[in-house]
Amino acid sequence: MGALISLPSRAMQKFIFIVFVLLLGSCTAEHSPVRQESEAVTAITAPEEIVLPTKASTPETEKPEYPGKAIDVVFPSTAHHGFDKENRNKALHIEIDDFIVNFHNYNPKTITKNSNVIFNFRIANHDEYWSALAGKSKLLGTDSLEIYTATTGPGGVCCTNYWITDLSGQIPKNIFRSEDWGFFREWMEIFDEDGDGIYEIMQWDSCFRYFMDDCGSCSPEPRAYFKYDKRQKQYLPAKGITQDFYLEDLRDTEKRLDDMLAQLREGNDSGLSLEHHRGALAHFANLIHIGEEKKAWEFLKKHEMNDAKMIKEINRRLSACPFYQYLRSKK
Repeated sequence: MGALISLPSRAMQKFIFIVFVLLLGSCTAEHSPVRQESEAVTAITAPEEIVLPTKASTPETEKPEYPGKAIDVVFPSTAHHGFDKENRNKALHIEIDDFIVNFHNYNPKTITKNSNVIFNFRIANHDEYWSALAGKSKLLGTDSLEIYTATTGPGGVCCTNYWITDLSGQIPKNIFRSEDWGFFREWMEIFDEDGDGIYEIMQWDSCFRYFMDDCGSCSPEPRAYFKYDKRQKQYLPAKGITQDFYLEDLRDTEKRLDDMLAQLREGNDSGLSLEHHRGALAHFANLIHIGEEKKAWEFLKKHEMNDAKMIKEINRRLSACPFYQYLRSKK
């Protein structure tokens, strides 16, 4: 008798459970992103259903894409190897078509072809790097062929060094070695400034890093531009060339800093003062690195950045900046 009573009870429980699951599934589907995507697709075949874009997807709220292009975006790298503490002393080989780029401790050592060494890298910075990549490019035109290599590290502050080797001729030739021009961070960007089919290149110079004991990310890191010199067959520091969007950034930055200066003259705001000081110093360094030296010093004077100790440190940094010293020598 007891069994006859319990059987309907379990059936009823099962029925209630099924109904609950169906109701829960219906509720979940109503708010599921997957369901929303399905509805957006069916809207194509169902004109009566209007799917409105969310606020986050409207052009007004989308973050614009950064216009600068890294070299390994324009010319994708063949391989990238990150920090591996256990295997860092082992040889690393990256194959690029018929060539092999050989690394040790993430330092580029040689390029080989058919088991023969055809190029030896010259390395100035023997720090222990943390990663390496290599790829092929056509920086000097559609008929050219280069192998670019890059190493990063150690740590998060320095450095990212590039080597570009021209393989178009019978004898491979180095046409860019960033170590010759200072210490750089982040990736290399490339662009064709004058539309002649030969890319210009840019790296961020770290000659002002930790300026007067300020934090690394708070210090100026100006863009350093390089142009290929056909006579010397090298990429050399250049002034008078910039990425188009960078000129607009400089104009906007100067206006913003002028507005800050006006606010500071109206009252005392320590937070704004520090922001203005860092911004003005960075703008000065940016102008210096594109060859606008006179304008840079005039800007610094206009913004009352005339502390003797700071000026002395600026001159000390510039005297130790190979990129700036080359520009200065070409006046």
